[in-house]
Amino acid sequence: MAFSPAERAAFFINANQMGLEAATVTALAAEGIDEPADLIEFDEESMKQVAENLRRPPGRIPDPNPPAANPNATIPTPPFAFGAKSQGRLLVMSDLMRFYQAIGRPITPANVLWAHIGENFKEQWKAIKDSKKDTQPEVPLISKGLPILKWIEAFQDHLHRCPGSRYVALAYVTREMVAVPAPVPDLEVDQPYSTLHGSIQGDLINRASHTHGLFAKDNAEVYFKLEEATRGTAYADSIKPFQRTKNGRAGFLAITSQFAGTDKWESEVRRATAVLTQRKWKSNQNSPLEKFIAAHRNAYVSLQVCAEHVEYQLPTGHSRVGYVLDAIESDDAPLQAAMANVLDDTGPNGKRGDFEAAVAYILPKDPVARRKTETSAGKRAEISETTASVSDFGSKPAIGKTGVHLRYHTTTEYNDLSVPQQNELREWRKANPDRKRPGKGNGKGGQGTGKKGSDPKRQKSAMAAAIKKGVQKSLAEQQKKASEEQAEQDAFMSAVTAAVGTALGKNNAAATLASASGTTPAAAPILKSILKKAKVQNKV
Repeated sequence: MAFSPAERAAFFINANQMGLEAATVTALAAEGIDEPADLIEFDEESMKQVAENLRRPPGRIPDPNPPAANPNATIPTPPFAFGAKSQGRLLVMSDLMRFYQAIGRPITPANVLWAHIGENFKEQWKAIKDSKKDTQPEVPLISKGLPILKWIEAFQDHLHRCPGSRYVALAYVTREMVAVPAPVPDLEVDQPYSTLHGSIQGDLINRASHTHGLFAKDNAEVYFKLEEATRGTAYADSIKPFQRTKNGRAGFLAITSQFAGTDKWESEVRRATAVLTQRKWKSNQNSPLEKFIAAHRNAYVSLQVCAEHVEYQLPTGHSRVGYVLDAIESDDAPLQAAMANVLDDTGPNGKRGDFEAAVAYILPKDPVARRKTETSAGKRAEISETTASVSDFGSKPAIGKTGVHLRYHTTTEYNDLSVPQQNELREWRKANPDRKRPGKGNGKGGQGTGKKGSDPKRQKSAMAAAIKKGVQKSLAEQQKKASEEQAEQDAFMSAVTAAVGTALGKNNAAATLASASGTTPAAAPILKSILKKAKVQNKV
């Protein structure tokens, strides 16, 4: 749409727009910027050149104050006013108009207003340009954990986060339609983007042309990402026909048509629906309720994706809550009470129709999580007790039979003790002469320092003694057990000898006994087998 002379003058001269002087506008026309749409051809470098030309314009003009001797005198053409503010706004508008051109939006006086459209575009476009400098996200790879249907969605999301050569996200390469609808969607109020797509990038992805000279570069970039994602998989053959041309769009469409057809999406609908309606959770198992609810949440997300490819009616919030509650099999009273409260909360904003609110309410009542918490707390308590007992070696004073603390006592403390306590304390002091009073001995010591565990050597010694005692006790128990087993075996063999002697005579009994002891190899296994069976029966 061509601007009228008044609209053109308002765009360039109005202080709320570009804020240029009339003379500068005339000079810009000489540089090729006659209409607002001419800014499309100017970028930062070319605008710098324009600014330089305006500061040092060519030619000469008549001297406004010529000397009397030379009334026709001339002077160099003075520089034109071209402030940084005006330059900056012109650069923003040049980007804005190229954006409009890319999506097919006509340039009108109404959509090139600096306030608020230009200002908003400036900030949003800067963020888009800065994102191109960021590290590119890793390409999602097809794998067992990311099967083809989920990978397709992950790959498309990846392309949405990768800006191409024109700052357009590469998702525009693989969009469903090549040609875009003729009527461009209406602008959002005070924004440079449409109400339909909701952002500058959204407009570009859905409307950027595939005939632009840089499309081939972006198309090849998509191919390289496809090759990386399918490398070493059965899906790699699907993109081989496009290897020479590096046609990423065609390769992606080939994969989706072969492996993500309607039947595949219908199958995914059935699988996700089964998760919601058939899978059960039982509180007598070890799987926490949170994990089960996460599976429900993921299944619903899958159904949302499927609904974009096949006709499917998504379950309501009321249905989703019902699926979860029906799937829970538990007689745990707190959990049952929470579920009942959810069922009763049927108001406009009630939990009965709000999946996230409902699960947030019942999750704290999960008996499996509660059991695990209690078990962990018990283990921590055991560890704490063990640690405390170990740290007490050589530091925490013992308590005698009379209740006296077996440590150094001041005179006042000693006088306050009963006679039995004083006697016990004296006996303890005699048996422990190494326990020094404060300020005595090597200065490190003993119980009267007021610092528990202040002697590291004594701590180590006490701990080593305790460990040694434990080891000795364990060895003693093992030896005792071995002795008892040997005695049991000897008694059993005596009984067998006696029984055999009774049945076969004294000489045969002696022979049997000798076999059991190893003299007759053929008989020994038999007797040992009998002994083994007897021990098993005794244990039972």
